Amino acid sequence: MKQETLKNKAYKYIKDKIINCEYSPGDFLDEKELIEEINSSRTPIREALNKIEQENLIKIIPKKGVIVTEISLKDILDIYQLRELIEPNAIIEFGNQYNKEKLIKFKNLFAENKLNQIEFYKTDDMFHGYITEKYNNHYISELMDTVRVQNQRLRLLTGSSHDITPAEYEHTEIIDMIISDNYKSAAKAMREHIELSKNRTLSVYKNK
Repeated sequence: MKQETLKNKAYKYIKDKIINCEYSPGDFLDEKELIEEINSSRTPIREALNKIEQENLIKIIPKKGVIVTEISLKDILDIYQLRELIEPNAIIEFGNQYNKEKLIKFKNLFAENKLNQIEFYKTDDMFHGYITEKYNNHYISELMDTVRVQNQRLRLLTGSSHDITPAEYEHTEIIDMIISDNYKSAAKAMREHIELSKNRTLSVYKNK
């Protein structure tokens, strides 16, 4: 297998384990064990680890090893600050470009109130991803991917224990406003939704 392919295999394997908290924050990763698990040589593993470190999911400490990064209170605040800047502005900039049929499908999923938590978070990620993809900006896409990854880790670490019903209602409100071409109100509602989501997350995080 080519080295680049092995690097990609190692990158996906390690990153998925971190995202799903199979490698928990604070865990040390053993390079020899990774080589055995992935059935790879050392070079692709190290290249994959270097790439993952750039995404702030691990920290490589010389002569000590590789540690999975924690999610701090500041990380949470930074994530939501970024979302508050990017997502409402996307609605203002690109509201008239969203496919209304697709938005209605999202609305129906949220409005039916039949999603379990895993289904809700998957749909939530898809909806917010759709809102921001219209930027068609490589750098924004990378930032939002980082946010998605950290959100996934945070949900698993906090036990995803808060009620999803308020968020479902907030989503349907935002979608209704976009469909009605009321972009300024939709952007305001998105900003408020992100603020409420932050407060719900902080409440769970602080009580863990």
